[in-house]
Amino acid sequence: MKHHTLSALFLLIPLLFGCSSTPKPNLAPDAPNIKIVTYNVNWGFNAPDRVTRYLLDIDADIAFLQETNSNWQFHLSVHLEKAYPFSVYYPSRGGAGGIAILSKTELKNIKILPTDSGWFPALAADTTTRLGPLQLINVHLKPPLNEMGSVSISACNKSPDVHVKELTQHLSVMNRNSPIIIAGDFN
Repeated sequence: MKHHTLSALFLLIPLLFGCSSTPKPNLAPDAPNIKIVTYNVNWGFNAPDRVTRYLLDIDADIAFLQETNSNWQFHLSVHLEKAYPFSVYYPSRGGAGGIAILSKTELKNIKILPTDSGWFPALAADTTTRLGPLQLINVHLKPPLNEMGSVSISACNKSPDVHVKELTQHLSVMNRNSPIIIAGDFN
């Protein structure tokens, strides 16, 4: 008898709580806002048309891209010129080191931020959006790999400290009295 009572209770719970029709909340912000996307496109130039469609569909105000190269720059420049009239690419020196910012608003004060700790530089720029002036930093932090490019426990354990050093170095040249958005591949 107890077994049947418990079974009936477990059947009744979804009916009581799962079938009520509650209105879906409106999660759209009421205040001025911007949409930002970050995307590691993969330097191997995989599925460029799919990446382009995604960036067009997401319709972000600013796109931070990592692992760009000359193929990516050409492809995205041709296909996204109208959606993102302002863009800056820092070329890869081979491999995964390229980085880019695509924006609907003008990019100014563009600079490369080298790092003593990681493998890839960051790309910084200023822009003015509906939110006002913003500083942007696109990062591609060092992956948890050793100097030979292999996964190791030691490299994984050191990654958080390396990432803090990279970000600290990048932030040291920014204006701390103005809003800063840091986005990218944090590995």
